[in-house]
Amino acid sequence: MAVILFDMFPAHGHYNGSLALALLLKKSGHSIYYACTGEFQQKLNTLNINSFVIDPFIIPPYKIELKEKGTIRFLIESIAGIFNDKKPEHIEDRIKVYDEMVVKIKPDLIILDEHHAYKSIFYWKYSIPQVTIQTALSPDYAPSIPPCHSTHVPQDSVASRLYISHLWQKHKIISGIEVFLNKLLSLGKNSGKYYSIFAKKYSFPFKQELITPRSLGIRFRHIPSMVIPPEAFDFPGTQNRNLFFVGPIHTKNVSKQIIESRLKSVIDEVSNEKIRNPHIKLIYCSLGTVTGNHLKICTRFFNSIAQVCTNNPDFRIILSVGTSFNVSDITSIPNNLYVFDNVPQLALLENCDIIINHGGINTIVECVMAEKPMVVYPLSLEWDQNGCAARVIFHNIGVKGVIRRARPKSIETLLKKVIDKEDFYIKNVRELKSKFKDKSSYTLELIDRIIKEGKRC
Repeated sequence: MAVILFDMFPAHGHYNGSLALALLLKKSGHSIYYACTGEFQQKLNTLNINSFVIDPFIIPPYKIELKEKGTIRFLIESIAGIFNDKKPEHIEDRIKVYDEMVVKIKPDLIILDEHHAYKSIFYWKYSIPQVTIQTALSPDYAPSIPPCHSTHVPQDSVASRLYISHLWQKHKIISGIEVFLNKLLSLGKNSGKYYSIFAKKYSFPFKQELITPRSLGIRFRHIPSMVIPPEAFDFPGTQNRNLFFVGPIHTKNVSKQIIESRLKSVIDEVSNEKIRNPHIKLIYCSLGTVTGNHLKICTRFFNSIAQVCTNNPDFRIILSVGTSFNVSDITSIPNNLYVFDNVPQLALLENCDIIINHGGINTIVECVMAEKPMVVYPLSLEWDQNGCAARVIFHNIGVKGVIRRARPKSIETLLKKVIDKEDFYIKNVRELKSKFKDKSSYTLELIDRIIKEGKRC
């Protein structure tokens, strides 16, 4: 059996998206380690998964440095770097910690979050097989599929194909402007410069291996990529460039969640009410784990949800606001709105009729598996939430709203649209679920092949 190291991007959605795979490999006898921050170590410990606490960034993205240091300090250090660039030395110090980790763990395979794909440059020197893991929609280019952050739903028409081509051209221009601004602000000391420096040092063929175009991040041609979201959820026409769809992976270990007493009493109370009044609907609303990044939008939306409850006495809404949100910012909480910091989502979904979510791929897949129609309000415009919402529309498993324009009346309209055609949406969700075949065996065979064949697959 192999020792397998997961190196994930430090975000809950990425860790959660990888756990089913990690637990599958662990159950199959492989020894699993995560390179992680202390924030995620406790969760891994509860699953009896080994971890190595480490700084997740070898080359910190400039946006993170800018946020941590502030604009003035960032600019001062960039100016100083023109005359005496200390960044390569700092990167070397980080590499030494990674060297220590690899020597200690001795992995036979490195599973690298695609958001960290640049680290392939540094792992290359160890001559250890690598595979990247994509916990979101694949951002690879395909002529019939729009960029993954687009809301466009492809049609079988010339106009749609031309529009998709326009979207890719627009993305190329915007990305080029962003790279230029990054270089300008960092005075040429952006991440790309150091990718090139260390790729050359470690004989990594960076330019030859780089796959373009893509709607997010980078990927390399001869390093296999495993996509966790099921292929059946994506638009038809995804190109296969060393790309392997390995989801869903069904594992009971991930779904063992305990419903705490207050939430259980709410579920029981609503279940009894529904016996007396079949018009009552239990609705679950969550905008994911990053509400702290969008507090103004979330505050307005959560207050609108409260008003929806006031206007609709047959609605029962369980609202999960996240740990970053102050519940007192909801002006008035009616009796049919139940507010929680967080809930055991997998366990709760089974008891709900409709799910309001932010377009996160993990939540959408969980809704499909629970056979629940949804109302999707993409929260982030930067990642793949718009693309996930577009696919919800494509498969007719729910409806989409615009959260920045959402008001009580428009939210009610979308909820009632789903309620009025509930049988239609449930039928489509079940049909899509039937295509979500468990790929555990396929994934285990793929992992074994990658380990045996090395860097090329």
